[in-house]
Amino acid sequence: MSKTQTGKTQISRRTVAKGAAWTVPVIATAAAAPAASASVVPGQSSAGPVQVACKLTSPVPLEATWTLTLTATTPTSVSPGDAIPAPSLTATVTTDDQSGDLLRQLGVTSLDGTSTAPYTVSGAIVNPGDRSATLTVPPTDVDPEGTGGLTTTATGAGAGETAGGSAGSIVVTLKPFDISLTAHGGAFDGSNIAGTCTPPDGTVLAPATQVK
Repeated sequence: MSKTQTGKTQISRRTVAKGAAWTVPVIATAAAAPAASASVVPGQSSAGPVQVACKLTSPVPLEATWTLTLTATTPTSVSPGDAIPAPSLTATVTTDDQSGDLLRQLGVTSLDGTSTAPYTVSGAIVNPGDRSATLTVPPTDVDPEGTGGLTTTATGAGAGETAGGSAGSIVVTLKPFDISLTAHGGAFDGSNIAGTCTPPDGTVLAPATQVK
């Protein structure tokens, strides 16, 4: 993301050598990668869709209610003491209609940027406490003929963890997250759209990973 040649076509020694050389770093990389514990059962958890209270500080002050859906590749279950791989995170945020229409009226044609997403890990985990993930928003087109809210999708990774020594649940609680987007086109071309969005208290990823 290969084509096998047949018939009288001959594969040269040079071609074989090139192929062998290409596989060396791949094999080396695979050998260096730590093997996942067989007791770590892959899974996925999510939060949302939930309404988040957003306060923008630039380019103009704005308060609005947007919608967040967050998914994470957290294991369904692990054994005590297991190493838990860093989860892949995907956050989809949709603005309210007024915010989306305002950006169109100002001639914004695309957005890109980052989001800093803190969260707390508690329960059956070694070193519970606060964590933070940096998510990337790729270039996202704004349809000038569209109406209503705009949707951006940010991706990144959380922190790897170690399961605690006894059975229980690993709870991931969302915290207010920052957004920093660059607007392209129109009156705000090159401007930074910055602010903080706050999810409801107690918003958690579900289902929680079980240590058993």
